[in-house]
Amino acid sequence: MTDNLQLQFSADLMFYAARGFIEGLSASQRDVFTALFSGEQASVSTKTCLEQADFELGFEETADPYAPVLAALGYALPRMTSAGWTVATELERLWDTFPEKTRTMVRQKIEKAIQNGRSGAAVDTAHWERVARLPVNEVEKAALTAF
Repeated sequence: MTDNLQLQFSADLMFYAARGFIEGLSASQRDVFTALFSGEQASVSTKTCLEQADFELGFEETADPYAPVLAALGYALPRMTSAGWTVATELERLWDTFPEKTRTMVRQKIEKAIQNGRSGAAVDTAHWERVARLPVNEVEKAALTAF
C-alpha cells in the first residue's frame, strides 16, 4: 500500500476523500463501517481491513495511490461549500505529480459535472474550470507555453 504522505496529500484532501468514500457506501455498508470503527475494537478493525484490502488485490494488481484524489473530487465537486475551493486548490498544487491517467479522469469528471450543472455555485465552477484547463500531458503543456 502506498503511503499517502509520500504523495504529499494534505489532511484536507484526505478529509474530503474519507467523506467521498463514506458517501459511496450503501446503507448496509455504512452500518457495517460504523460497527467496525466505533468502540474499543476500532484499531483491530482498521488493521484487519488494511490487511484484507492488500489481500484482495489480484495477481499483479496494485492499489491506485491516487484513488483518494478521485474520492475527494467526487465529494467536493457538486457542493456549494468550501470543499470545492479546498479540493480544487489541492488538485492544482499536486497536478504535476499526478500521472496522465489521473489528470485525464479528473478533467473528465469536472467537465461532465460542469456540463450537467453539478459543479456547485458559480464561484465553485470557476475553481473547477481553472483545474480543467490544466495540461493533462506534455503536448498540452507545450501548447500552453508556445508563443
